[in-house]
Amino acid sequence: MAWARVSLLISLNPRPEKGELLCGGDIYLLAGGIAVMTLRDGGSREVAQPGFYTVGYGSGATRWLERRSAAHNASFFLPHLRTGAKLLDCGCGSGSITFGLAQAVAPGQVVGIDLEESMIQRARSRATHQGVVNASFQVASVYDLPFPAASFDAVFAHAVLEHLLEPGRALQEMRRVLKPGGAIGVRSIDFGGRLISPRHETLEEYHRIWERVARHEGRNMRIGRGLGALLRENGFAEVRASLLMIVMTLLKPGTPWLRHG
Repeated sequence: MAWARVSLLISLNPRPEKGELLCGGDIYLLAGGIAVMTLRDGGSREVAQPGFYTVGYGSGATRWLERRSAAHNASFFLPHLRTGAKLLDCGCGSGSITFGLAQAVAPGQVVGIDLEESMIQRARSRATHQGVVNASFQVASVYDLPFPAASFDAVFAHAVLEHLLEPGRALQEMRRVLKPGGAIGVRSIDFGGRLISPRHETLEEYHRIWERVARHEGRNMRIGRGLGALLRENGFAEVRASLLMIVMTLLKPGTPWLRHG
């Protein structure tokens, strides 16, 4: 069984000042191996930085990762998890979703994997601090999962497939480690559903640059609409897709985004 959730983004924005457009107050964004610099004059320039995760690991990106939770970001998948199941969380980051998944399947075990060692170290530290005993973390690639076939009852991936050059290959590897009859849940954004109000040209240009850089690197920020087909193409049956609208509001320049939905 496979579940797919598509996230569409609505931004309600009171015209922030130039240079204050990036979440968390960062002045740069690492996108698809390119450092996209937002300049004070509202322009931008690109500097090659090979080998980076699309959104990077700056302070703004890290804060966004740690605001995620299973209750919100995996809500569509939680009803399909059972107590005692063994679950793999792909692209776990610092573990903010993984901990909720661990609670859902306890005493079952959850393994979180991420390509970024600093995120894994942070996840381990947070697990120790929070007393989460049924979650472990390790550095690994979704293209080469270090587990035998049929190792997990469930696999989850949030905000992963849109950043991959070969999402189908990753899904095939997830399917390999999934037990027959197991469940997979994937969730990815679709930038094609983005709405911004009131209109702000600099903010819209920022999003256009984001997508242009992603396309240049072979990544698909509109993959959400194709998740169902992608799952079926890579061997998953009984695919069910759903849609979530996310509203993000910036009350005034320099404040964090407030997320609804």
